[in-house]
Amino acid sequence: MGRTPLGSGERLRVAVIEDDDDLLRLFGELLTDAGIAVTLAASPDALPREWDGDVILTDAGAHTYDRARIADRVRCLRHRSRARIVLMSTHPEAARDTRELGVDGFLATPADIDDVVVAVRAAAGRERA
Repeated sequence: MGRTPLGSGERLRVAVIEDDDDLLRLFGELLTDAGIAVTLAASPDALPREWDGDVILTDAGAHTYDRARIADRVRCLRHRSRARIVLMSTHPEAARDTRELGVDGFLATPADIDDVVVAVRAAAGRERA
C-alpha cells in the first residue's frame, strides 16, 4: 500500500485534518509557506474524495486520549487514501501506540513548524522539498 517516494522536483501534497478552524488555517498557511501543496479538512469525511496526495497530517482530537476513536479515524483514512498518515497529539500514549494504530509517523504537539515540515517530509520519504 506504500507510495513511491517523491522526486526532488515534485511538490509535496499534504492534507491537514484538524477540527480547530484556527489551527487548521495556521497549519495551511505555514505549510504553504514551506512550499508544500496543502488541502485542509475539518474531518476525514471533509477530505475531498478526489484528493490523492502524499501525506495526511491528522490530529488525535479531543482532550482525552481515546485509542479506539483514533483507530477508527485511521481506518477511515486508510480506506480513502494510500497516503502516509502522521498523527499529531499531546498525549504520550499516542506516541507509544503508533504502530498499533497503523500510522506512519507521530508528532508530539505543540510542535514548531519546522518539526511539522520535517515530519511530513519524512513520512513522504524525502527530507527537503
